Amino acid sequence: MKLKTELAACECSMPEEDFKYLLVSTLEKSYPYRTIDDLVCGPLTAIKYCNEVRDALNSPLLHDGIILKALMNIRKRKDCPTGLKGGRSGKKQLKTQLQEVGFENGASAFNELVCDCFASMYKSRTIDDITCYPIQSRAYCTYVRNKSGVESLTDDLILRSLMNTRKAA
Repeated sequence: MKLKTELAACECSMPEEDFKYLLVSTLEKSYPYRTIDDLVCGPLTAIKYCNEVRDALNSPLLHDGIILKALMNIRKRKDCPTGLKGGRSGKKQLKTQLQEVGFENGASAFNELVCDCFASMYKSRTIDDITCYPIQSRAYCTYVRNKSGVESLTDDLILRSLMNTRKAA
C-alpha cells in the first residue's frame, strides 16, 4: 500500500510529507548521531522511537511497521538528510566484535549462522521487513543467540551482520 493509504487506515490524518518530516526530526532530536540503520538494528530503541512518533501524532493505531518502513524509504532516497544514512564511524571489525562476546568460530561462520537462521524463520520475508518490525527482529535475535550458544551476542551485532549480508549479495 501507499503511505497515504496506510496512514489513513491507522486513523492518522497527517499528510505524507509532514509525516516524513516528523520521522526525521524525531530521530535527529531524540537520537542524535544515530543513523537510520543504527535505529532499526536496535529493536528496543526502535520500539521507543515508534512510541515517541505515535505520541507526537496522538495516533495509537499507527504500527511500528509503517513508521519504520517509511523511515527506511527515506534512507533510500537521494535527498536523505546527511548523517542519517550510512554506517557508524570507528566500527570494529566483525571478527574482533565476535571474539569480545565469546563467539570463536569466526566471521564467516557467524554470517552463515545469521543467514541460515533468517532463512529458517522467515521463508518469504525480506530482511527489511524484519528490521521494520522490532518485536519480530528481537525474536529473530533470540533465535540466533540460542542457535549459536552465545547469549552475549547483541541485537545490533546480529542485525547489522544480516543487513550487511544483504548489501553484499
